Amino acid sequence: MNIIEHPTKSDRKLILTIIFSVCAIALFGVIQTVEAQETTNVNGPVVNPYLASPLYAITHFDPSQSDSTPYGPPSSVFTVDLTERPIVYSGPVNVATLASTNKNYMWGVGTDRVSYINKADNKWTAVAKYEALADASKGAFPAIPDENLSTFGESSAVGMNPGSMDSFLKNLFGENYPDRLWNGIYSLVDKDNVLYANYNGSSVYAFALSDSNEPSKGITKRYALEDAVTAIQGNNHQANTTIAGLSMTYDGHIVITFSNALFMKL
Repeated sequence: MNIIEHPTKSDRKLILTIIFSVCAIALFGVIQTVEAQETTNVNGPVVNPYLASPLYAITHFDPSQSDSTPYGPPSSVFTVDLTERPIVYSGPVNVATLASTNKNYMWGVGTDRVSYINKADNKWTAVAKYEALADASKGAFPAIPDENLSTFGESSAVGMNPGSMDSFLKNLFGENYPDRLWNGIYSLVDKDNVLYANYNGSSVYAFALSDSNEPSKGITKRYALEDAVTAIQGNNHQANTTIAGLSMTYDGHIVITFSNALFMKL
């Protein structure tokens, strides 16, 4: 790919698409390789009792968002053939695969949808999904077919320049594909197995299983703040304000990070 010395805003979004996708593949491989332990190591952050698990219940792995785990790399050379591994489609960026309160399952959080994944015996099968972005945008961002996500995952940037890649991505994900990339990036699962994530720039959703005993019955939108920006900052809020992500305090309060502010309900 050509080196972009002075990238435009569009070029930066294209670069981020590639970076996030590579990170998502790497993260998925790590999670399949090791199982989360009950507690973090002695040097890890204090466990947040309001999260679903000490590890993997929040973006960047733990309450300090350190991007580190108690697991070291294998002591010997090993290879992983990703083409032989099970795939759970979500994207174009699969931001995180988060712990649930049921150790046989994990929540998949992508920039288009959320899913509930059976990982028992390395099955890695989505048993339920919810097209969160299509719902939040009222169809402005239609659901992406799995075939398009598969094509993207199997593609290569070799020989492409920013123009040809832009056309390629528009064909798979629509003209407005760059605006898909900022959804659901910082999300979390609480101790009641409720997934909190943001979509469409200003909406905060809380997702739960329709039936916790039968995950295949689907995912439901338990709570929704459709326009959190206006609800919290008022009608005269700064133009183009969006939600950057979510976190949780050690006393169980949701923190909403905006592009211009930080909010926590006391």
